[in-house]
Amino acid sequence: MLVCICAFSNLNVAYAQTYTLDSTTLVADTVITGLNVPWELKWGPDNFLWMTERDGIVSRVNPQTGLRTIILNASQNNGGPVYAVSESGLLSFAFHPSFLDSSYLYMVYTYLDAANIKERMVRYEYVADSLINPVTLIENIAGANFHNGSRLAIGPDNKIYMTTGDGLTQPDAQSITSVNGKTLRLNLDGSIPADNPIPGSPIWSWGHRNAQGLEFGPTGILYSSEHGPNNDDEINIIKPAGNYGWPTVMGICNLPQELTFCTDSNVVESIYQWTPTIAPGDLIYYNSPAIPEWQGTLLLSVMKNKRLLRLTLNSTGDSITSETSYFVNQWGRLRDICAGPDGTIYLATNGATSGNIDPNTHSIIRLRNLNYLGILSIDAGKDTAVCSGSDVQLQPTINGGALPLNYNWSPSANLSCSNCENPIASSVTDTTVYVLTVTDNNGDTAIDSLTVNVVSQPGPITYTASILDTFSQAGALVELTFNLPAIDSVNVVVNYPLPGFPIDTVITNTQQFNLIDTFSFDCPLGANDGCYLTFDFCVFGYASCGTASLCDTVSFQIFNYNNIAEAVSSVFKIYPNPANEQVTISGLKTGDKVTVSSITGKQLMQFTSINTYETTLNLNNFPAGIYFVRVERDGFVGVQKLIKY
Repeated sequence: MLVCICAFSNLNVAYAQTYTLDSTTLVADTVITGLNVPWELKWGPDNFLWMTERDGIVSRVNPQTGLRTIILNASQNNGGPVYAVSESGLLSFAFHPSFLDSSYLYMVYTYLDAANIKERMVRYEYVADSLINPVTLIENIAGANFHNGSRLAIGPDNKIYMTTGDGLTQPDAQSITSVNGKTLRLNLDGSIPADNPIPGSPIWSWGHRNAQGLEFGPTGILYSSEHGPNNDDEINIIKPAGNYGWPTVMGICNLPQELTFCTDSNVVESIYQWTPTIAPGDLIYYNSPAIPEWQGTLLLSVMKNKRLLRLTLNSTGDSITSETSYFVNQWGRLRDICAGPDGTIYLATNGATSGNIDPNTHSIIRLRNLNYLGILSIDAGKDTAVCSGSDVQLQPTINGGALPLNYNWSPSANLSCSNCENPIASSVTDTTVYVLTVTDNNGDTAIDSLTVNVVSQPGPITYTASILDTFSQAGALVELTFNLPAIDSVNVVVNYPLPGFPIDTVITNTQQFNLIDTFSFDCPLGANDGCYLTFDFCVFGYASCGTASLCDTVSFQIFNYNNIAEAVSSVFKIYPNPANEQVTISGLKTGDKVTVSSITGKQLMQFTSINTYETTLNLNNFPAGIYFVRVERDGFVGVQKLIKY
């Protein structure tokens, strides 16, 4: 059933027409009008409509605005080679399969050779909205005012397929020395493929009258629509070395005069016929879910009967099981058809009669399912991190699909709704993978997932403090190393009350940082004595889920070992042994502090004794020099000099 409703529209025409198929509503509007026999329509790799007009014009049309850019005017009136009378002129074209890289366009047109009409295929180069540098790939094909074909198609084998008419010379269709009434097959450079049926010949199939439709199906089947005389317009499946019978056979082999020829010539019968004839134009294999009633079928533009036909195929695609008519007498003769990537249909009208009594009045009609947004796809969203106990809204991106859409989130335990587009997960405490399944009105399904990572409060900040070096009697090079909790983002502010260290230092996205600075200070140093460098600091780490902080006091003791006497304590004994570069300490108790320093006061080793009466220090990794070993316990101090040679 097809129902038409007319309504005001702000599109390119004053009225938009609404058509209801079985369950799909289509809106029809005019993309552009004022054309003169648009013969071929194709959707370009640049997302523009490309078209030929038979008098020699090639154009790009913006499908949204209808703005037209003429990229070639090859008509005779403009000094070009295209000869256009009746059904001759600029006919088919095809894009190179790598057009965005090569920019080659293949085109067929008729031209005059002296007083004779001929046909050729030319390769153009598309540069800056112009077609330039024509290269002829095949020519001298006999033409006429009628029966020139021609359609081009690029096969899955990256070969060019071209239909030719019999040029009103019927016997040529059966002659393998003539390229008329044939399907031709060429390499992309115009050379002849080595695996063609006839060595050295571009002929792929023969016995054709006037084929004006050519289309590859998804399984590689090559379909062709062909004009009969007064009977048997045909749909054929083109096979290599196939003889399709013209002019002896029309349609199937069902007449006495046809049967013998069919047997002797191994004729390939058409898979569908019309008597009386309908004048089939071009055909496409439509496989978009945008219009489900047409998905997986052949769509045929019809001129004489002024309609669009849906041809339903069997499961293997080699037989037509039924036909359905649409838009009968709605827009006059329909010469060509193409489909955009979103499933939108574009039709080329050719007026009311074959004589084109109203030139420059033809149009491109667009048919759209406005409830279909394209092939269904979803992006459930980017993985995200939230604080434990927080709420988070799941916000997917949905592209395409036939409305209405059905949503299913899993798991759904803590979601505000499991069948809505943007549910809220409340009080999340555990990292969870949420899976979204979207089903559209055509039954197509898309699935995607996102992970909500739960972040807890940041862990503790730790640090180590050390003296890197000392100098003279009033200075030290001090280092603090801070280890931060492993959280997503941290800003660290370090406040030192002493001059020399930076104030309010900001560190971002790190797990560790060091502060090194040199202190100069007054320190009265006596024998066996030193001074203490003591200061407070605070570190604050800010994260999305809280703050980590550390405040502490650190002390460094700087000893004066210059020109001091060795101090010996009766509490513990220090025995240096320069021969084996060792120092033995006896009388140690738990808690005794042992320090090894250079003559400048730099601490090289420090530890606290644990239940050890005697311990041996190995200094063999130290360079030659003077070292001091110091032991402290409750105010008792022992210092021993060690000279390493």
